[in-house]
Amino acid sequence: MGETVNLLIVEDNESDAALVVRQLERAGYTVATARRVDRAAEFQVALAACAWSAVLCDYALPGFSPEEALAQVQDSGLDLPFLVVSASLGDEDAGRLMALGAHDYVHKHDLARLAPALARGLAEARERRARRHAEDGLRAREAHLRIWSEVVEGLSEGIVVTNLAGDILDCNPAFERITGYARAEVLGLNPRILKSGRHDAAFYAGMWDALVTRGSWVGEVWNRRKTGEVYPQLLHITAIRDRDGQLTHYAALFTDISRLKETEARI
Repeated sequence: MGETVNLLIVEDNESDAALVVRQLERAGYTVATARRVDRAAEFQVALAACAWSAVLCDYALPGFSPEEALAQVQDSGLDLPFLVVSASLGDEDAGRLMALGAHDYVHKHDLARLAPALARGLAEARERRARRHAEDGLRAREAHLRIWSEVVEGLSEGIVVTNLAGDILDCNPAFERITGYARAEVLGLNPRILKSGRHDAAFYAGMWDALVTRGSWVGEVWNRRKTGEVYPQLLHITAIRDRDGQLTHYAALFTDISRLKETEARI
């Protein structure tokens, strides 16, 4: 197996604890740390003293039960394989401990089962940690997306995202307020529906040249609302690339600067 483990052994017989370690080492484990304890207070301190790989617990201990040891592990929040290793464990008691959360049980007269039981417990613990890590990552991504969605939804600037063909994939509420078009109306359409006719082909050629060469374009554009009203906007278009550098989308952010233009005209 070749795995290095740190074992917290709940056992009142030092010879039995040593036998357990030797059995695992013969099976290929490297036991870096093996600490034997047999009292509740001692066990509580030991739990926090090392990065344990597993807990191996005897069943018949004077003054300290496997139920208590298991409860302490569970209360600690540590996800450790808890294996009951005993010479006096009946099937009924073993089933009860498994129902409480013990991962497996091994009779001392059949220690050949210990290494496979430990391997299974360690593998299951790794799977649980990987699953929790993935779930934590998913929750973090969902929270991140939720925050950004709230930011985008609350912006006073309009946002529109297109694919490379120029089809509108999404827009925010400010886009709807500024242009007068509902989101459902523009999905799949080209932003050219907003063109005012005030700019010639050379203007748009310069815009796309900047997107190709620099990845972005910023400038003033006169566009047309759904009502037909022509209005000025400050427009910033960005070329979006994936992690491999491949162009995937275009995103445009724009501000209605009608009032600014009116103020400038009065000065």
